Amino acid sequence: MGEVRTEITLVNIGDQNDANRGYIPQDQVRRLTVNAVVDTGAWTLVIESLAKLSERW
Repeated sequence: MGEVRTEITLVNIGDQNDANRGYIPQDQVRRLTVNAVVDTGAWTLVIESLAKLSERW
């Protein structure tokens, strides 16, 4: 059985809400695109601490 990977984009929901309300421009919403390993039997998503602590986040 092989490893399944995909590219996902994480979006800062606070920034997205502010952009939806017109408080900040859409291009200022912080996003982080990562290459993720897919656990085909998982029910939840785990985000590693490095992604959460990224300078861009």
